[in-house]
Amino acid sequence: MNSSDHGKPARRFRSATIYDGLIRSTTRSFLYGLGQDDDDIARPHLAVIHTGGEMSPCNTSLAGQAQHAKTGIYAAGGMPHECPVVSVSDGLSIAHSGMRFSLISRELIADSVEAIVRGHQFDGIFALGGCDKNLPGLMMGMVRCKRGAAGEFDRVFRFKLVELFEERLPDVCNGHLTPDFDFHVNTLK
Repeated sequence: MNSSDHGKPARRFRSATIYDGLIRSTTRSFLYGLGQDDDDIARPHLAVIHTGGEMSPCNTSLAGQAQHAKTGIYAAGGMPHECPVVSVSDGLSIAHSGMRFSLISRELIADSVEAIVRGHQFDGIFALGGCDKNLPGLMMGMVRCKRGAAGEFDRVFRFKLVELFEERLPDVCNGHLTPDFDFHVNTLK
């Protein structure tokens, strides 16, 4: 990794845990298998988590939006990883036994976000949700992970945690923020 402009040693990203050193050669081989080269692997790795699918009109565009987010993250110096998570639609589960799963899907989403991010040692999160159960589930998972995070709720309601995407992603990618920076919740209109 490169040293910063301030003469300090290069920042070690949390994701280096999965690829740094001889013992992690098998993990690096998985990253190479994903088409990454050594420069890509040295970037901060960000999870692009979405609830996309064909279970409701609210979710159908999310996989495509995730592709655009990945392009932006890569252009800003990050290495994006798409990670779809479970989603239960109220519209299709109402008035039958499936409704029992709608409310608990928030916890499933939050648990999935946490498992993905902590399991893969991702440095940050960009999340896309498409219904009123997805948004709180994604936010709960992001807060649990204590990493830089930003998200979008199907282009209608936008939220940001840590102002990562528009203001601080370059800082995270360039190693100017510590892994333990504070979370602040802002709502954009």
